[in-house]
Amino acid sequence: MLVKNQKILSQMLDIFKENIETLPDIRKNKNNNVKYSMEDIMLTPLSMFYMQSPSWLSFQKKMETSKGISNMTTIFGVNKIPTDNMVRKIVDEVDPYLLQPVYDNILKLVKEHGIIKQFVVMDKYILVALDGTYYHSSKTIKCDCCQTRTSKETGETTYLHSAITPTVVNPNINKAIPMMQEFISNTDGNATKNDKQDCEVNAAKRWLEKFENITGYKIIIIGDDLYSSEPMIEATIAKDYSYMFICKEDSHIVLYEYVNTIKNLGNIDTVTTQEKIKKGRGKKAITTVQTTTYNYINKVPIKGGEDALDTNWCEIIITNEDGKKIYHNCFVTDIEITDKNIIQITSCGRARWKIENENNNTIKTKGYNLEHNFGHGKTYLSQTLCSLNILTFLFHTIQEFIDEQYIELRTLTNTRIEFFEELRAVSTYILFKNFELMLAWMIKSRQTDGNVDLTPYI
Repeated sequence: MLVKNQKILSQMLDIFKENIETLPDIRKNKNNNVKYSMEDIMLTPLSMFYMQSPSWLSFQKKMETSKGISNMTTIFGVNKIPTDNMVRKIVDEVDPYLLQPVYDNILKLVKEHGIIKQFVVMDKYILVALDGTYYHSSKTIKCDCCQTRTSKETGETTYLHSAITPTVVNPNINKAIPMMQEFISNTDGNATKNDKQDCEVNAAKRWLEKFENITGYKIIIIGDDLYSSEPMIEATIAKDYSYMFICKEDSHIVLYEYVNTIKNLGNIDTVTTQEKIKKGRGKKAITTVQTTTYNYINKVPIKGGEDALDTNWCEIIITNEDGKKIYHNCFVTDIEITDKNIIQITSCGRARWKIENENNNTIKTKGYNLEHNFGHGKTYLSQTLCSLNILTFLFHTIQEFIDEQYIELRTLTNTRIEFFEELRAVSTYILFKNFELMLAWMIKSRQTDGNVDLTPYI
């Protein structure tokens, strides 16, 4: 059962502020005059990402100048809004991994409020999807951490930053819970300028080593074919986690020699289901029959060699009435496959796409603009800004589950973009006592055609 909480944003901000108190401040080490606190400096980009607009900050500065206070103070707790240059200069020295306790403690809130229970699959598991994504690219700005990509056609080099974005997903939920990232960096000790670049799988292994499961459930790591290698599987099992990885034939030659031999002998285990699919409406509606075939084999070698690790393999094939294949995918897992769980296992494996749709695509295209170059810096700036941006997505996700006012206002607006446009517009011109009163006034205004006395809210 979900525990509703209208003040959950304040709680998450308190967690963030508590962590900021432990951050190193390079200005104090240099005995410089400190005009802005670290709390103000870190809360400034967080609030900008939360409201999904850099220009919102400039309006808050004007409000602060004219009224002596702004919604940056009443909502986010910023005492004095620092300049953009000051923010970039100081945040550039803040290691993004120092934000790990914030993610961990907010994940505890997710558990305490019953949100994590909504994501449970197969009675006892939580799915954590792994995938890499780019968040900064430039043809001129670069640093030692940048990855490089050179065009074969033009020879032009692009400098990139990317990260693994672990995300809790569920095949039946259209939301995702992002966790602390693992950055793909060429200065992690595994690569040099004269060596190969750091890669997604190496970053995934580092994340596995760091991640501590506090969900209260067993973990299944899911990912694409890139992860279905023996080293990655061994790293997953070493943490006592299970796995479900996509497994393509062209990258697993030996495994599919076994699979195809067993298929040809007719010894493969199979489950078949049929479902009626209705397309169209009214008199034009057409009902067709869709057939899904599940094949599976337990204990096949993931690669060649006598000491090769055994894994369990399965596939799902969906065909239409004409026998035309409309979907096909294969997975490997350490969980023993049976007729009773094969449908659930393939459903969990297919949930991997949700890290792209519900997480990575959302933070790139739904107002978070992750790939926008908010700042590169010389040390940590782009990484830390990336982490703060994703952190606000986590804030919003939690609010969509348990903040009743937030949920109600979201239902009254047509899209996510419209929702944040209204938040920005209202908070640009009206100074509210707190976030909860701002939402309350916005809800009441919509319900009463805007005829609401502002006095109790400001």
